[in-house]
Amino acid sequence: MDYQRAIQEKERHQPRRRSWWQRFRRRPPRCRACNEVWPCTRHQRARARIIQLLREELQGNAGSHW
Repeated sequence: MDYQRAIQEKERHQPRRRSWWQRFRRRPPRCRACNEVWPCTRHQRARARIIQLLREELQGNAGSHW
């Protein structure tokens, strides 16, 4: 999964708006795409992948400016 695809996956799995009844009952928000309790596993996996790719990029470019 490359960087752009990970971002698209993360943006796709966002919380759905809760109705007044869900807020009243203090129900947790649900994912728009997969209907899991948010943050869903796919959102967390995509977020972790983005962080990993950014770390790899920073480590790869750490000594290049000297």
